[in-house]
Amino acid sequence: MCELPMDVHDAFIVAASPSDHRFTWDTHLNRNSTIPKGPRCRFDRVFFNQGAYQKMDFSLEGKELIADIGLHPSDHFAVFCRFHKPVVKEE
Repeated sequence: MCELPMDVHDAFIVAASPSDHRFTWDTHLNRNSTIPKGPRCRFDRVFFNQGAYQKMDFSLEGKELIADIGLHPSDHFAVFCRFHKPVVKEE
């Protein structure tokens, strides 16, 4: 992987995300792929300039099956990030 500029960060790493959110393309969990269980990759990433954000949450969405059809919404899980602005204390 290429080196990022010092002010650009990977959201997964900054949020100290759990390992079950690591792979956005996961043939072990996702039924939409015709590839036999094997490849697990983090293709989809969110890079950001940390700036004013001191805290953030990172998760993957779409890991649940759609009940009517027994498939996932996509062959990739969706990245969801919530950035929290710090509370500014007035003097």
